[in-house]
Amino acid sequence: LRRSLEDSLSRSAPLSLTDANGTESEAVQQYRHMLEAGMATADGRLAWLKQFVHQGQAKTREHMAKVIAVLVGHLDAAQVSSMVEEFLALLPKDHSGEGAGRSQHELHGNLSVLGLVVGHGVLLRKVEPAATLAAVQRIVAALSHKSSVVTVGAVSALGSIARFCELPLPIGEAAKDAEPATVPSSPVAQDGVPSTRWAVVEKLAGLLRSKNQELVERAAMTLA
Repeated sequence: LRRSLEDSLSRSAPLSLTDANGTESEAVQQYRHMLEAGMATADGRLAWLKQFVHQGQAKTREHMAKVIAVLVGHLDAAQVSSMVEEFLALLPKDHSGEGAGRSQHELHGNLSVLGLVVGHGVLLRKVEPAATLAAVQRIVAALSHKSSVVTVGAVSALGSIARFCELPLPIGEAAKDAEPATVPSSPVAQDGVPSTRWAVVEKLAGLLRSKNQELVERAAMTLA
């Protein structure tokens, strides 16, 4: 990652990399010192990695989310909870718009990080059930976002959590003796967001009919 960033700097930064004597310029020395000092601690590495979560390339955002999730093992429960709260605050509470003026790329990156951090946090017992529920509800809401980029992020994030724990939602199966017409098997909340596991499954199954091949593949993986 460091080499990649330095290569990018040497290609695109509008500053002199060397002085008249051929040694590193002051600007590059300051940059290198800042980078090496910041990478010395888990918090520093985390702050450095976060800047890549909102980059233009989807693969970059997803790779950075995976690296950030690895750092969960090096943080205590309070730090992990703080990170979950940070990324929850960056997501809209419903699927009606972009969310806090953020672009679809930013929302995709935030969803990718949230899903992986919560998933790993649950596995390592560093995320409380209430935080897991809040994350799942926010991610499920994003399944209906108008942007397919955001929807892909939400589908993947949901799979990242479901891989390590049961979704903290009611199953949603109708009682055996109940009339199907009066007890729906997959209720949704008033805002149209699935509120049970079965409703989430139906939502994901519906995404399999999308013309977006990546979305179809991610939905199939999360269903599995």
